[in-house]
Amino acid sequence: MGSSSQSQPPPQQQQQQQPQPQQQQQQQQQQPPQQQQQQQQQQQQPQQQPQTQPPQQQQQQQQQQQPQQQQQQPQQPPQASNSRFSPSTNDGNVGPTPSNTATLDGIAFSAKSENAFEISQVLSAIYKVDPEKSKKKDIQNQFAICKIAENALTFIVEEGKHFQGLAGFKNTFFKEYNFNASPQQGASTADQQQQQQTLLFKINLSMLLDCLTIFGNSSFTSVQFLYKGYGSPFILLLEEIGGGVETHCSIKTMDADEILEFDLLTPVSNKLFMESENLLEAFGELDYTSNSLNILLTPEAPFFRLSTNGQMGSFRMDYCKKKSADDTFEYHDLQIPIEYSFPLSLIKPCIKALSLSKKTRISLTQGGLLSFHHIITTGPQQHLVEFFILASSNNLDENYYNQSNNLNNQNQSNNNNNNTDSNNNINNNNNNNNNVNTSNDVRMEDMQY
Repeated sequence: MGSSSQSQPPPQQQQQQQPQPQQQQQQQQQQPPQQQQQQQQQQQQPQQQPQTQPPQQQQQQQQQQQPQQQQQQPQQPPQASNSRFSPSTNDGNVGPTPSNTATLDGIAFSAKSENAFEISQVLSAIYKVDPEKSKKKDIQNQFAICKIAENALTFIVEEGKHFQGLAGFKNTFFKEYNFNASPQQGASTADQQQQQQTLLFKINLSMLLDCLTIFGNSSFTSVQFLYKGYGSPFILLLEEIGGGVETHCSIKTMDADEILEFDLLTPVSNKLFMESENLLEAFGELDYTSNSLNILLTPEAPFFRLSTNGQMGSFRMDYCKKKSADDTFEYHDLQIPIEYSFPLSLIKPCIKALSLSKKTRISLTQGGLLSFHHIITTGPQQHLVEFFILASSNNLDENYYNQSNNLNNQNQSNNNNNNTDSNNNINNNNNNNNNVNTSNDVRMEDMQY
């Protein structure tokens, strides 16, 4: 019994102690709503504060951005007032924008013409089309050297060391022509003087022709050229007269190669000056399956001979069978027989220019240099297109040796002639020929640039 009485109190204590965890649980259950409200208030306070801060932050950001913009403003290139074009960067991405103004300060070259089609027509004379190549490859290989001087704008195409074509436009052809070249920094004195006289760079000729004819083959398109200097793009601004449509083209430029210089001051050079239409008819009868063309210029009949040897057989055409060449050629200066062979592929651009020109002068030197001088007339203006072709190397030395012997024999026969009257007649004839030669040379030199 005693043991049972002593065992009762522990259960009572346990019962008294059991409500404590329940109270703690109740207190814990009552506390979370208050804590949740406090947590919500604490969470709402930082969220509400940023809502009042943005106006202040925006003002601070604007105040911080203003000095940065003021510092960046002097770095922008200054725009010249009353300018027709906005400044363009050297990478060619930013081009001119049309406006009612004239030119930009700092432009090395600018020129304006009222007839873009006329320029494209003259440039197409030196554009060499290869039917075996695709248009994409043809565009990649068609480059021209642009030579800008104070008196003319010239485009030059070359192939190796034996072919050169030139198309020039005098400064009087353009409505506006401004040339203001400045030498590059670090260049020598001689280079600076040369740079002040000319500007040289290479450009894609195919792209240039596409830009000039972007409005079609219409004579109612004006064009203005712009070039800021070394490394800058060549810019064209074209406007359709009366249509109100304007566009600008920017073509990247490259460093120009050294231009070929041919020796034209040779002691012997046969020359012919004639109508281009008659010469085109003669070249139109050639056999173009041949690889080469033989040209003979001689002081006696036939005076001028063309011959080919191709798959269709041999072909020979004598231009003049008369005893006198005065009735056939407007001018001729034939001293000794000179004959050379030339690649027919290099003659084709010269033949193409015959269809555009009015008159042509052919010259063949004793050293094997053939030149065509085409006078292309477009309205009141005249443009000169020239081609220089060196003879094939396989017959160059042999022909030069034979022609030198003929010239020496001719000089010896003239020295052995003691007839005074005949010598006087020869001198008179030589003086007349010199006068004619001088007059024609002056006329052609006036066309050269």
